Amino acid sequence: MGTSFSSIHVYKDGFVTLPGFLFSSFSEGWQTCIEGLSGKDAAYCYKAAKLISQKESAPVLFFSLFDSDLIKLALFERGTLSARYDDLAFTRAKNLSKLPASIGYEEGGKRRISRILACDSVDLKIELLEEYLGVCLLPFEEYFFEQREAELERHREDVKYKAFLKEERMLSGKNAPLSLEQEDQFIGKLFHHPFGSHKETFKEHCFLLGCRNEKERELTPVRFEGGSLCPIPAEEYMKDQTVDRYIEKAVREKYGEPFDTAIFTSEAPPSFAGKQMLLPRDSYPVAFLGDRYLIAEGNRRLYFINDSLQVVARRPIKGRFADIEGDHLLVASETSFFAFFYEETAKITIYKIKEHPSKTKE
Repeated sequence: MGTSFSSIHVYKDGFVTLPGFLFSSFSEGWQTCIEGLSGKDAAYCYKAAKLISQKESAPVLFFSLFDSDLIKLALFERGTLSARYDDLAFTRAKNLSKLPASIGYEEGGKRRISRILACDSVDLKIELLEEYLGVCLLPFEEYFFEQREAELERHREDVKYKAFLKEERMLSGKNAPLSLEQEDQFIGKLFHHPFGSHKETFKEHCFLLGCRNEKERELTPVRFEGGSLCPIPAEEYMKDQTVDRYIEKAVREKYGEPFDTAIFTSEAPPSFAGKQMLLPRDSYPVAFLGDRYLIAEGNRRLYFINDSLQVVARRPIKGRFADIEGDHLLVASETSFFAFFYEETAKITIYKIKEHPSKTKE
């Protein structure tokens, strides 16, 4: 179980005096609640922030970290929720465009906070938010017990943000050494076995294609080759089925908090074998691109990791990884492999992986 913590901050230069709460200022323009929330859960602190905003004629910021993994940010003004971001909500962001002006920013702060909240790393996301807001969002009690209050001071600046943007452009911008070019997309789903089957076997590069329209009931055996899904006889599909996936033999995962570790076995390409690395947050290995790159899948994105164990590119995909053959990627809909019904939004996408040698990191 990771860390869970909530905090409340009033955007005000003057003192905040409220029964049951004690506030102190560690950063210019902010008053942070240091007593009154100890032992309280996020729901209580959220309601407290709303109540405090009713009493104070100033914006009140609520922040919550759950299990070191999920964050919630809310801005209250005069008892009303003005802006919100919540990792657990169906619609994560609500009225975030109102936040910059409410805390003293002029035009131009809207895009920055959107980029920050899209950051993959929760730890870095919090650091970037603190730098943007100019307030410490995690004023743990040990800072006060150990008389380390000076460490809670934050300043509004953009040093970390500029470094973050530079890294983002290197991984996902035009300077990244790898890119994905969509070659084909069509409605349909992929499966390994017909509905009702409890088998856990599969055939490399082969699938059952179906759900391409409302009337289709049959599943067509296909092979992914040459950047296309090519029909094959049912007998060929059923032959040489296996339960062993190469990636699972080549890479063992050691689960940890907040990052999993990839341990490369002797089955991995020689340039990876015997090494280990921390994977990007919430990602897992899915394939190797030749013997030079490991591909890890995150939330609708792929990470390309070179044999120096550096993430050199991050690319969005329209679904979930299904297969790689040569320099082509097969991506299936989120409901492939288990939902045997037609969905107009369920699509299969084929990408070509394009390498840009002049931009490849050594």
